[in-house]
Amino acid sequence: MLRIPYFLSFLGVLLSFLCFSCTTSKSTIAQQSISAQLLDSLIAEKRFVITLDRAMPMMTNSMQSLANAGLFPPGSSPSQIYLSGGNNQLEIKGDSAIANLSYFGERQMGGGYNNNDGGIVFKDVAKDWEYERDDSKGVHTYNFEIRNKSETYQVTVRLFPNLRTTVQVMSNQRFNIDYQGNVAALEK
Repeated sequence: MLRIPYFLSFLGVLLSFLCFSCTTSKSTIAQQSISAQLLDSLIAEKRFVITLDRAMPMMTNSMQSLANAGLFPPGSSPSQIYLSGGNNQLEIKGDSAIANLSYFGERQMGGGYNNNDGGIVFKDVAKDWEYERDDSKGVHTYNFEIRNKSETYQVTVRLFPNLRTTVQVMSNQRFNIDYQGNVAALEK
């Protein structure tokens, strides 16, 4: 006779858990839908800012040597460096792109003497814009080429429905580097 109350209490807990998990999934789906709509509007306006929080340089022996010397920030590794301060941004305004990104990696060619821009810095009208959308995943991809005083960059930006992004930068003078971050509306 004592087994029935235990069974009923177990059944009550199970039903409560099922009800709670159903409401959680509904709110998550609604939140994802709102994020996807925001992303679509940012893409339509072609006016957004990406704040990057993680750099992923190409793994080389030099990067491993720096890690062995303990020169990376806490929690970082030679293949994933956490960026702080919010200064690593890529802005898209129409056909123009503005970036100030920290660079970790190796140069393949010299950058000149008294060069204060050790990072990836550009501010210009980009060329060869390509846009692609994967409707099945909701991923938007931009490809463009841009120059600064001495370098040419090929940039690929992938924007995901959860407002996360990846940015890949290829240079004619440096090893490739990838970044991850978040996209937001650019203030007018």
